[in-house]
Amino acid sequence: MNRKLIYFLVSIAYLILIAIGLYGVYTVEATLHVKETPVAEPQNKISIAHTEIFGKLERPQVVFDHGKHVEAMKSEGCTACHPVKKDNIISFDFPKKIKSKSKTDAMNAFHDECIECHKKLSSENKKSGPVTCADCHSKKNNKLKIKYPVAEFDFSYHDKHVKKLKEKIGKDDCGQCHHFYSLEEKKLVYKEGTEESCYYCHDLNKKRGPELTAITKISSDKGLSVKNASHQQCLNCHLKYQKQGDKETGPTECIKCHTGKYKTVEEL
Repeated sequence: MNRKLIYFLVSIAYLILIAIGLYGVYTVEATLHVKETPVAEPQNKISIAHTEIFGKLERPQVVFDHGKHVEAMKSEGCTACHPVKKDNIISFDFPKKIKSKSKTDAMNAFHDECIECHKKLSSENKKSGPVTCADCHSKKNNKLKIKYPVAEFDFSYHDKHVKKLKEKIGKDDCGQCHHFYSLEEKKLVYKEGTEESCYYCHDLNKKRGPELTAITKISSDKGLSVKNASHQQCLNCHLKYQKQGDKETGPTECIKCHTGKYKTVEEL
C-alpha cells in the first residue's frame, strides 16, 4: 500500500478520535458538586427534603428549627403542627393535612401549613417566620447534612423506666413498651417472655418469617417505621407525665435522646 495513503488514513483516524474526545468534553451534563458539611451539633434542627417524594430537589432543602418552634408554640403544644389520632395519641407526622404523597400535594401541604401559619401570626403582630421561597430554601442549606445519632437506650435507662412506671401505676407494666400485634385478636398484646425492641416489628426493610412479615406489613401500612413508632410511643408517654406536672419525666427534645454518647460496659 502507498506510504502516503497509510499516513493519510492514520491522520484521519487521529482526527476522528480527537473529535470524539472533544464531543464528550463539551456535551457532558454539567453537575454541581456540593460538598456536604455535616452539622456537628444538630441542636434540634431537622432537614426537610423528602427526596423519596420529590426526587431531585429543584430548590435547596429546608433546615427547620424544631427547637425554636417548640418554644414559640409552647402554649399550643405539639398539636399545633402534629395531628391527634384516636385515644388522644399524637402522631408526629407533618404536615397535618396531605391529600396524597404526590409531589404537588406534598409541596402544597407544606406550604399551606407553614406559610399560612406565619402569615396568621404576622397579621396578629406577633413574631413570625418567613413567607418567601428563598428565605426557607436558602442556598446555604445546600452544604448542610443534618443527621442525628441513634437514640441511646441502655440497661440503666431501662431500669429507670421500670421503676418510674411502677411508681406511677403501682405495678410492673412491661406491655407499655414490650407488646406485639396479635393477628388473631387484631390488637396489641403483651406476653411475658416475648419482650423485644421496636425493631422486631417496625424494621420495615428486614426480611422476616411468614407471621412476622404479616405483622411488619401492618406496621408498614400504618406508616409505623422504627422512627415513627418510637417517637409516637416514647414522646406521648413523656408528654403525658409532663402534663401531670412530673418534672422528672423523659425528654421531648431531639438532642436529649439523640446524644451520641454511649456508655461502655464498664460505665454501666
